[in-house]
Amino acid sequence: MSHQLLLFRHAKSDWSKDCEDFDRPISKRGKQDAINMASWMLEHKLIPDLVLASPAERSLQTCHYLMQGFQGMMNLPKIDDRLYHANVEDLIGLVSEQDESTSSLMLVGHNPGMDGLLEYLFGDDLPLTSKGKLMTTASLAVLDLQGRWSDLGASSTSLTQIARPKMVASRAN
Repeated sequence: MSHQLLLFRHAKSDWSKDCEDFDRPISKRGKQDAINMASWMLEHKLIPDLVLASPAERSLQTCHYLMQGFQGMMNLPKIDDRLYHANVEDLIGLVSEQDESTSSLMLVGHNPGMDGLLEYLFGDDLPLTSKGKLMTTASLAVLDLQGRWSDLGASSTSLTQIARPKMVASRAN
């Protein structure tokens, strides 16, 4: 049995807003990045069966614009409070409890959890940006899991790719 795990870090936050972290919206760039990433995901047939999202405003807005870019092909996300401030153990637990009938799962969440999960699974040999970043905002990591969701671990999982908005935008031009 094979599963696909998509890790999507929320789009760029708008720091000009005076609000609590939980309520921070995405920026104009974040909106465009989410739409561009959705188009890229459609082009590469990366359509999740199930989307679990953090309840933070920037994650919900990211999902909204992903859905817009998916042109109705993405299901509404299920909100899971555990994705806000999730650590590696939280993320592994969330993935592990998924029904085996779900073949493709996307988590929309935050750092440092997303980076942490990738580092836990694959060590330090991961593709970083020129600035040394792993999961920049609106990045997507595509993982293939051989086995059950509860088998998530370094020996059962491979990293297919990490797609970042700047890379996607440069290929579209």
